[in-house]
Formats: sequence, structure tokens, C-alpha cells
Amino acid sequence: MKDLDIIITNPDGGKVYPTLADLPIYDEFMDRPRRMVAKIEKGSAVHPRGTVKVVRRGKTILLGHIKKFDQSKPEYDTLTLDSAEALLEDRIGAFYRYPAGTTLNAMLSEKLGGSVVGLLAMANSLVPKGSFIHHSGAVYRWAGRGTSSHLGAISQLFQGTTLLTKVSDIPTSPGTWYQSSNDLYLWTTDNRSPDYHLILIPSFKDTMLRLGALENGNQTFQVCFEVGETELLPTIKSLILAGGLEYQPRYGKDELVYIDGKTVLGKGSDNSPTATYIDGKNAEISTDTIDGLGEIQALIGQGAGSGMTRQAATAMGQATAPGVWREAVYQAPGLYGDMLRTATEKAFQDYADPTIYNIQTLDQDWAQSVGNYVEIRRDRHMPVVRRIKHIQMKPDGAMFMEVGQRLRTIKELLRAGDEIQRTLSSFYGIHSKNAWTWQISPQNVDSSTPLVVEFDLRSSEENGEIDPNFPFQVLLDVRLDWFKSSVKSATVTGAGHGNVGSHGGYGGRSTSSKPMTAHGVPAQDVTGVYEGLADIYGYSGWGPYSQSSIGAWGHYHNMYFFAYGVAYVSQFGYADVVVTINDGTDSASTYFGPTSRFPSVCVGSHKHTLPYHYTNEAGSQSHETAWEGAQTRAGSPQHLDQILDEIGDKINFAVNCLSTGSAALLVLSVKCNSKHVPGSPFAGSGGLYIGDSLDNIDISELVSVGSRNTLTFEVSEYMGQGPVKCSISGNVSVSAIISAF
Repeated sequence: MKDLDIIITNPDGGKVYPTLADLPIYDEFMDRPRRMVAKIEKGSAVHPRGTVKVVRRGKTILLGHIKKFDQSKPEYDTLTLDSAEALLEDRIGAFYRYPAGTTLNAMLSEKLGGSVVGLLAMANSLVPKGSFIHHSGAVYRWAGRGTSSHLGAISQLFQGTTLLTKVSDIPTSPGTWYQSSNDLYLWTTDNRSPDYHLILIPSFKDTMLRLGALENGNQTFQVCFEVGETELLPTIKSLILAGGLEYQPRYGKDELVYIDGKTVLGKGSDNSPTATYIDGKNAEISTDTIDGLGEIQALIGQGAGSGMTRQAATAMGQATAPGVWREAVYQAPGLYGDMLRTATEKAFQDYADPTIYNIQTLDQDWAQSVGNYVEIRRDRHMPVVRRIKHIQMKPDGAMFMEVGQRLRTIKELLRAGDEIQRTLSSFYGIHSKNAWTWQISPQNVDSSTPLVVEFDLRSSEENGEIDPNFPFQVLLDVRLDWFKSSVKSATVTGAGHGNVGSHGGYGGRSTSSKPMTAHGVPAQDVTGVYEGLADIYGYSGWGPYSQSSIGAWGHYHNMYFFAYGVAYVSQFGYADVVVTINDGTDSASTYFGPTSRFPSVCVGSHKHTLPYHYTNEAGSQSHETAWEGAQTRAGSPQHLDQILDEIGDKINFAVNCLSTGSAALLVLSVKCNSKHVPGSPFAGSGGLYIGDSLDNIDISELVSVGSRNTLTFEVSEYMGQGPVKCSISGNVSVSAIISAF
């Protein structure tokens, strides 16, 4: 333990040298701050807000702050120490846009008074919005931040990049400030609240971080870079990556931490590794896979924006060997254009091979560092050379390394997702206020004639809706629809029908022949004719003379019978004949004299019952149909003409669904004040079509507040030269960013 010293500087300036109870755990990462966890003896007088310096054999291996001071154990206390850059996770930026053409050095600088406010300047010097309250008139006050406060007597105060003037009393003019023993007073240059500006006091919340040496730090970008109210560490890392660099802290003798950026950190190369580790000899080697990914062939970078206008870049391996193709997503919500492309290319180096080589050695090699190239040899495997991503020195004297990739913890994965959400919400979340919207009514455009529309953006000084003192965004939404005809009505001539046609002859065929079987008929009262219902008996003298049956009617009726003829008896000559009618229910009789030719007999009203009986079997029957000749049907009359008009949207059907609209895929070019908007020309994934929309196109850098602005829309055929046309509509909206934290 004599090789390792920990020096704590308490807030009062006093130094403490705690005694180690055991060797510490020391972690060095390539993509996150260094950390040390050390057990120290009780009663060390360490203050939890102190700064720390860790020295091994005269070399500073960690310079930073106390993350946690745990005094819960009775045997020892535990110190968790973070490198200085970890404080950037506890520093929140403010909405700020770096114009295109700003150098990388300027965007990262900690210095004040330059052309822009750098990210490290925000980390060390930015006064949180909402700190100042209204005092009187245009003067605002930060209560409790006088010379007697922990700020002490400050010597400079900046409004953005402008150094304000210190005065000896409460300000009476714009651009001045004053610090009493109790409070800090400020009058901004434009008489507005300090919340409208970035207010900075040099290093009043110093992180110990400074900008070091950046390779090609004077490079600029063709697009703007935006910062939101989010943690500054991922923002700085994204910006450094966008410059094609890797960052590493460097500990200076002045006890400050300098952030250096190089294209490739570490020592060695693919052809010249710094060390060789052989499984089973000088190391134990195992493998794992980062986040469950397989080997990928393409990394898709997702940058700023949303929907079809979202910035995108793709990095792919140079080799195009056959096999399974996999893709992964790299999310960088704040990056545009070439910044996103560079960052995606750089990130692909880590994503391409997901293998983690876990190397454990019995001896610690403090000469190794993250970024170094090492060779790995395993039995029955080809040797590989990869870079060290994580080194851990353990209390038992062993060393553990993750090479090629580093396994992320669950906490890290969740935090990474939260960082993306916070970055997005810092721009587009609840802190964004829609200040003004202007509609672009549907208008036709074709490939031969551009569509030009104009709009005004008025500032609050002109009684307009936009306050340019607040950060603001101007967003354009565009929608494509069918080309609209200018006609109000159309007449469609109705067509007549000709003869429908003729049919062939039909008929001349026999029906099928099938017999019918006998069947029973139940008894019932009838009113029809029934033979044998009545009997007529003729009497002459002593007995019946003759008997015969005649027809009768089986229904309710009075029966009248007429007899014709004479009765002749050879022995006696003519005699009377008695005629008796008996139907079973009634009877009647009459005399039939020798001279009577038509006597009648009447029986009273009665009925007859048809008894149960069977029908006779019917024989087979068939019939022939007549032959019909061919027939011709006449055509129907001509339909009436139809008039299409705007009533009932009939004209819209004719305009939108007929050939007046474009049926080709489109490319849309959009310019604002003669300059292409971000993402223009738009072609989507394979050409735009009717019904597509483009949302949240940021034209903030292209518009002019207080003057007339021009939008120009041009359409062309996707992958062709044919004429196309469509209708364009949309809106321009302004969102003012006025959030505070």
C-alpha cells in the first residue's frame, strides 16, 4: 500500500491523507469516467464534498471528487472516488445552438468571452435559470449570493459572450451588475430577465475540467449543433465522436483535468500489439457477447429530427462476405449531417465485432491502459488483436481486462436509454411552447413550374408573436396530395347500349315419365255427386215390382225425382204405381198413375258421408314441349348525361381519382430563402407518393425574423425524367424554448 496515496482536499482547503485498510478496486474505462473504491480506517476527517487525488509511485492515476462516503461499517469507512469528468453527469446545459462553421475547439472550450459559449464553460460557470428574481424596474437579484456567500467576491460576470460592467451600487443602466455583501444584482443589456440569456460567472462551480489538445480541433461542420437542458457528459462525448475522435482525461501537474481527443487512443496497432496474452499460460481467457448482439454488417445512425426528415447515416464493413446480414442502431439525437456520419463510422468499429474477451492475470500491469492493442491467443483459435476497453485492478493483486468490447451493466443500459429520452425532451418536450403557426393552403405544383410561397416572421418589437430573445425553433411540415383540377363542374356523356344479342332455340323435349302409387282418402262429408246414394223402389199390388239405382247429389238439398214411363200389368191392365225414395235418412213416396208421365217425389234436406277408400294407381304419363325458335333482345335506351359538380364532392372524385393526379414516385426539393432545408431533396426510402408527409423540418437557421421569407417547392420524378405533378400543403410553426431547471 506504500505505492498508493490518496489525498483529500476538504472544502475549507484542509488536506486529509486517509490510511488504506486494504488495496482498492481501481477501474479504468475507455468510454466512461475512472473509478476507485477504497476502504480506509475510521476517523479520517474526510469531508464528502472534498476533491481527491490518487497517486501511484509518483504518477496521478485519478483526479476528481468523492462520489460517496460510506461510514456504516464499524471496522472501516468506504470511499467511492470518481474522475473529474464524472461531474459532467451532474451538470445540466441550457438550450443553445452552435451555428454551422463553429470550430470543435470553440464548442468544447471552458473559456468565456469567445464567439460562443463552450460546453465546458457551461459546466463550470453557467448560472441555473430561475436563480434571479425581480428586484425593481429592469434590475434582477440573486438572493444570498453576495460577497459573504460561498461565491465570495466575484470579479467577472458574462451575459452569453458579453462581459458586463461591474458597478459600485445597484445598477442604474443596462449591461451592469453589482455584488453587495448579501445579494448579486444584474441589469441585462436588453432590459429583460436573465432567464432570457446564459448568465455565467467564471468557474464558480468548477469541475476541474479544461479542454486539452484535440487533433484537428479547428475543424468545422456544415450543420449546426444543438444543446438541450440535459446532462453535459453524453453531449460532449457525442460531439467529440462527431469529430471522429476518442476522448481521454489527462491529469496535469496543476491538479486540473484536461480532456484530450485523438483519432485513436492508446499504444500499439493491429500489427504491433503492446502485449500478448495466451490462455492457460500467462492468462485465463473467456469470451462473451456485448448486449446479446451478433456480428453486424451495417450500423444505422439515427440523428436529429423525426419521421421521414430524421437525420440518418449508415456505416458498413469494407468486406462484403456472404452470410447472415445483421444491422444495429446507433442513436445520436443531437447530430446532423456529416457530424452524424462521422460518429456512426467511428461507432461501427465497436459494433462490428460483438465479442468480449475477458482476460484475467495474476499480476497487475500498471503500464497497460485502455485503448492499447493486445494480442489474444487461445487453443484451436486464430490469434486476434483487439483494443483494451476496461481494466480493473483488484485488491488481491490480480488484473482483469475486457478487450474488444465491454459488457454494459443493467444500470448503464437503462441510463443510456434515459439519456436519449432526456436529450429529445430537452428540445421537443413539455418545455417547448408553440408561439406561432402559419398554414400553407393546398396548392398545385408540377415538374415544370416550382411553387413559391412567402411568409413573414415578425418579432415582438414589431408587435409580432416571436420573441427573438428566447431560443426558438422554426419547423416546417409538408404534405403531398393529388393534383387538384381548377374546374368547378364536368359533364359526362351517357353511353347507349346496342342489341344485347340472340339466344339459340329451345324446347321440343319430353318430360320424364314416373308412375303414381295408390293412396288412401279419409272419410268426410261431401257435397259432390255420389252414385248409389238413393234407391228407387216401384210397387204394384203385393210387392216390389222392379228396383233400380239412379244418381243423386251428396249435399244438403231437397231431392226431386222425376220418373217417366207407365206401369203395365197384363192381367189387370193399368194400375197405380207407388214410387218410394229412401236415402237412408229420409223417405218419400208418390203414386204413379196410368196417366201420369212426370210425377215427382221430394225428400227433405239431408247430407251424405263419403266413406274411407283408396284411389286407383295412376299410370305413367308424359308430354312433349313445343319447339321455340331463336330470339333477339333489343338494346336499352342511352343513359342520361351526368353533371359532376362540387355538390356531394362529386367533382373531388373526378379530380382525385382520374388521371389528373400524379401516379409516379416523386422527389421533393424544398428551399428556404434559396437554401436547401435539412434533408432536401426528399425521396424517402424509395420515392415519395401521394399521401406522404414530411414533419418537423428545422429551418431555424434559414429564416429571417423581421423580414419576408420565401419557400420554394420543386417536384421531379423519382429515378426518371417524366412529368409529374401534385398538390402541396403544410404549415410553418415557431416553438419558443423558455424552460428552466
